[in-house]
Amino acid sequence: MPLLGDILGLNEIRDRLKRVEERLDNMENFVKPEIEYLEKGEEKVLAVLDKAKTTKEVASALGMSRSWTSMVLNLLEKKGKVREKDMRGREILYERV
Repeated sequence: MPLLGDILGLNEIRDRLKRVEERLDNMENFVKPEIEYLEKGEEKVLAVLDKAKTTKEVASALGMSRSWTSMVLNLLEKKGKVREKDMRGREILYERV
């Protein structure tokens, strides 16, 4: 005689949930180094922003690409740690908040 759990499919649901949890754990372990890398990048960018600078100036000071620097500046802006101060030609000047 089948168990009530088997009839309702609860055992299958538990198995699927366990697999999903394992996948989430694996994803967390995969993403964690990337998050740490970005957090260190944020610290470096903030250290360089002693005065208002463009993305190009920050990237040059850090020896990083402009695209990476732009991404980090955008993250910092969303967190409220930097803001757009002004424009220099077509480039945005960023400053610490």
